[in-house]
Formats: sequence, structure tokens, C-alpha cells
Amino acid sequence: MKRKEHITSFYLETLLLIIVFVGIILVLTQVFGLARSRSVQAKEKTSAVCLCQNAAEAFAAAESSQELLDLLNQNHNASLESADDNRGFIKAFYDTDRNPDANGILKIEVSWEKGEKTAGKDKVLRYAKIVASKDKKVIYNLETSVYDEEGWK
Repeated sequence: MKRKEHITSFYLETLLLIIVFVGIILVLTQVFGLARSRSVQAKEKTSAVCLCQNAAEAFAAAESSQELLDLLNQNHNASLESADDNRGFIKAFYDTDRNPDANGILKIEVSWEKGEKTAGKDKVLRYAKIVASKDKKVIYNLETSVYDEEGWK
């Protein structure tokens, strides 16, 4: 009888050890799955931040709305939605690797407005709001401004 009890306890201990290992494997699988999900979100956010920064630099460098469109438009991925002397709006599309793509899933919207003249000076402030979105969900917002002596043409 003693030998039978030893074998039974061995099987019970082995079964308990297997259950513990399965539990650990399930927990680790969830942790790695969550880490993968967060990694994808971080990549998406990083791409949005870089694209918004690039659009802000193009906005600061451009001397007109058409020049801004020319700077952002690569492979026909950008379009000037509206523009007049005081405000305007451009949309540009990119793929997940930040490459210009007219059918891309990341959308950059640059909207700008001309501000007021500064106190006693001829400089005019123009400012832009740059929004990166995917599937109508905003990923990143950036607001920037530029002093412009003559104003946009």
C-alpha cells in the first residue's frame, strides 16, 4: 500500500506542477500580447508626431499656401482643400511607415489662419493647427505659429 500512495502523490504533484506551468504560460502570453499592442500604438504615435513636426517645418518654411502644398505633396498624397488670404486647409495622407500614399491610413490636416498685426510692427503672425488621425480618431495635435513680415500670398 505504501508504494501505491507514493505513486498517487507523485501524480498529484506532477498534475499540480503542470497546472502551475499552464497558469504561468497563460499570464506570460497575456503580458506579451499587451506589450505587442502597446508597441503598435507607440509606433503609430511616433509616426504621427514625426509627420506633424515635418508639416510644421514645412509650414514655417513656406512663403505661400501653394508652396506649402508643394512641400507636402509627394506622389499626389496632398490636396489643398481651401485657401484664401486669411485661412486655409490642406490634407495629406501617409502609410504606416510614413511614406506618402494617396490611399494611406494616416491623415495629416494642416489648417492655418492669419493673426493680427503685432503692436506697432509690420509683422503678421500666422498660426496653424496640425492634426494626425487614423480612422477618424485623433492621434496627435500640434499647434505652431510663424511671424511673417509680408503675410502669405
